[in-house]
Amino acid sequence: MKSVLRTAVLLSGLSAFGAGCLSMPTTGQRAPLQPTENKKTLLGNERNSYCTAEPEENEIGAMVYPISPAYWNMPHLGQIFTALDCNNRERAMNVPGMRDGTYVSGISLSWGDGAPTSEMAALLKKLGFTETKSGLWQKDDPISLDGLDQLRALLRDPEKNGGLESEDCLNCG
Repeated sequence: MKSVLRTAVLLSGLSAFGAGCLSMPTTGQRAPLQPTENKKTLLGNERNSYCTAEPEENEIGAMVYPISPAYWNMPHLGQIFTALDCNNRERAMNVPGMRDGTYVSGISLSWGDGAPTSEMAALLKKLGFTETKSGLWQKDDPISLDGLDQLRALLRDPEKNGGLESEDCLNCG
């Protein structure tokens, strides 16, 4: 089971995780994990592996926590959201970018050519995000773990998030 988890983390683009925002190399990397169609995978026995597996160090020295397939396109927030799905706020607090109960690395959320749902856009505005250009929302200021938990509730549901394409940190590294 441990090797399956390591493979999943590596396939998720390990170099893009953690405190450093390295871009993924274009050669020699496998495609990121795609969202699972089997909801049981997220809630069944495999869920425990995401909740209990130890973080691993990536090539820039950042500790990378396992990410549930539900957050396949969120290399930074996915680590926090997976810990919150596991009801483990302490684990979420140890993810790179978290400091004293606050995520301080800044957040960039991209809908590409699309847009978030009106419900998602309202929450983003409430949490202090700004739309910097069509389909791109950013927050440079710190955000509390409680704020991230509100965001997680909508981002984990593709129908409610409006087709989020990617997430990145702004002030990492």
